[in-house]
Amino acid sequence: MEARLLIEPHLAELAARNRTEEQLESIKEAFLMNVRDNLEHSTEHIGDRLFHIRIAESSQNDAFAFFLNFLLSKHYTEFFSRMRSLYTPEDMPLRSQLEHQEIMTAIQNKDAQSAHNAMKKHLQNVIHIFEGSQ
Repeated sequence: MEARLLIEPHLAELAARNRTEEQLESIKEAFLMNVRDNLEHSTEHIGDRLFHIRIAESSQNDAFAFFLNFLLSKHYTEFFSRMRSLYTPEDMPLRSQLEHQEIMTAIQNKDAQSAHNAMKKHLQNVIHIFEGSQ
């Protein structure tokens, strides 16, 4: 999570500056998948992971996108799912969804600073939840 905190706010900022309309649509589709996952009480949260990957791809920086894909690999997804099942409050998926919406809106509006800040806040909140559980 600390590695993600170092790069993802920058990726969100770059996505707000560089994304195409097609890429914005792919971010929105991933967001809607995340909403469906929450409604269906998914344990895997594939939409959540895809949302972050689509933002990385929209940054137009292939190296960062590759690195984030590695960080969010299947191994990480299994680890993160286990952490979520053990340590997260019931309302975390909804809070995360609202934070994702804030990030998506900033990217849609091409507001790079707001995208950066929203992603940073989102990841810090996730880290805080997991740290509080130790």
